[in-house]
Amino acid sequence: MKTSYSSQIKKQLIVSDIKSKCCAEAELTALLLMHEEDVFQSEDKNFIRRINALALKAKDMNVKRQIFTNIDKKGKKHYGIELNSNKMKEFPEIEEKFCCSNAFLKGCFIYSGYISSPESPARAEISFKNATPAEFCKKQLHQCGISYNTTIRNSKEVIYIKSVASVSDFLAHIGAIGAMLEFENRNIIKKGNSDANRMMNCDNANLDKTVAAAA
Repeated sequence: MKTSYSSQIKKQLIVSDIKSKCCAEAELTALLLMHEEDVFQSEDKNFIRRINALALKAKDMNVKRQIFTNIDKKGKKHYGIELNSNKMKEFPEIEEKFCCSNAFLKGCFIYSGYISSPESPARAEISFKNATPAEFCKKQLHQCGISYNTTIRNSKEVIYIKSVASVSDFLAHIGAIGAMLEFENRNIIKKGNSDANRMMNCDNANLDKTVAAAA
């Protein structure tokens, strides 16, 4: 089965470097607020490894960890991690640094984000089950200077970004540099094709006028 473009970006982000302790705290806070539970389970072991690495890096948060695996009824193996993090979820804090804003946005996107492929109209989305992470996300987007809109879909609040420039900016902030370059390259190609078509139409119109005048 073909992997979606969003999934490809998430897989890249999941194995990206964790820059600092404060960024680990911000990204882990995003994931915990989005998930609303202390137990994470996934078929993607790298996702669980990411959460474990974030918890280790954010050691001052005193997050206790327990890693486990299980097999579902269909025989698929699932990886899991349980975090004791009630204090952090009750009193979430994010340092007012651009790197922490980027890390929080990255955590939100990894958990429930969507990005259109470069061939499609530019659009990035993050959906939220409750208001707390949504409000935090809006604050971080504002701090990063990224324009966004909101809507309600299936009883969830959705924050979405539409313009090519804003989507590219968002991708850069969450560390998806390869995807950002793809979007910008695609936009340059589209603009070049549009300019070429406009010039050709103009030339054809001028030629038609010349032929008509000579007739």
